[in-house]
Amino acid sequence: MPLNLIESRRLYQVAAEQIAEMIRANEYRPGDRLPTERDLVRQLGVSRPVIREAMVALEIAGLVEVRSGSGVYVCGRPSQAGVGGPATLSAEIAPFDILAARAAVEGEVAAVAAENAGPEDLIEMAAAIEQMRVAAQTGRSTKPANERFHLALAAAAKNPILLKVLHVIWAEMPKRGPIWEKLEARRLMRPTRVVEHELILRAVAARDPDEARAATRAHLQAAIKDYLDGPAADPVDTESEVAEETNG
Repeated sequence: MPLNLIESRRLYQVAAEQIAEMIRANEYRPGDRLPTERDLVRQLGVSRPVIREAMVALEIAGLVEVRSGSGVYVCGRPSQAGVGGPATLSAEIAPFDILAARAAVEGEVAAVAAENAGPEDLIEMAAAIEQMRVAAQTGRSTKPANERFHLALAAAAKNPILLKVLHVIWAEMPKRGPIWEKLEARRLMRPTRVVEHELILRAVAARDPDEARAATRAHLQAAIKDYLDGPAADPVDTESEVAEETNG
């Protein structure tokens, strides 16, 4: 008996297919507005990040149109084969999975760094922050400096396994695919990013593990909120608690 290939789908793909099935069943017709993200969270039993990624997947597939400040509208009908979309979509790690992993791991890394960082580590993190500040002031990308800071923070923990874990997570960042690109284009850019890194450094320099952990988690939760509260968000959803929504 031949074996059938077991399909591995990410949670956002499952959610996208369920929404597509509602469109396919004429519950929502072209021109109709889909329920808000919050309503879909309740109906499908997943987190808001999953719904956000599912909506982007549907948009990439040409099935919905995101109208800033208004909502998401049906503009096409899926085939019986499924949502479809670019081939790279199925291989893409869900963006909020990466962010949630960072929030979970880097907070603890910061706490360990606060106990083990040496003067050279503090100098490197301070240099990364200054690089970030200059890039922000001159309109250049802060991403290289941001990565430099967080990997320096991991190095300061003096634990080769933690450093390796962080390198694995950060190695996924350049592999961003179509969903990342859409989310990045709509991301809100808060003016406190440099200050947030300074607070992390201050806690590490003070050898305060609890504060280092809290500052790092607050920084990463703010980054998640940037992606959730971008122009694609329904206005009624922007007051949601991010920490709760990223745990679905």
